[in-house]
Amino acid sequence: MKFVRYQLKDRRIYGIWENDRVKEIKGSIFGEYETTGVVHNINEVRLLTPVEPSKILCVGLNYKDHIEEIGARRPELPSHFLKPQSAVIGPGDAIRYPKIAQQVDYEGEVAVVIKNRIKGAASGSRSTTPNCHPN
Repeated sequence: MKFVRYQLKDRRIYGIWENDRVKEIKGSIFGEYETTGVVHNINEVRLLTPVEPSKILCVGLNYKDHIEEIGARRPELPSHFLKPQSAVIGPGDAIRYPKIAQQVDYEGEVAVVIKNRIKGAASGSRSTTPNCHPN
């Protein structure tokens, strides 16, 4: 089963993509949901980014091959940086970059969606949130 977020006319909707059809759902993909009975052919909708992140926190210089590739020195701790929401695009969307850009890099990414917030957890302690660790 694949959850998708899609646009149909002026509506942005979540659905379940099975075979070449998208079943509209109501509720939360992170919790309770149900299908509405409305089904669309995948070719009738525009697929969007899976989620609309409030922030994108990235980790840089965190794997050896890339550090060597760019001729950098391995830091004691990986660097962290933010990306704007506009850095996330949907399937088939154009990749836009400034005309003054002299180098555009590409790479595969791994995303983690965090459902619950944890605040003030001691390092090394086990969280009361299932499947979540404060480190």
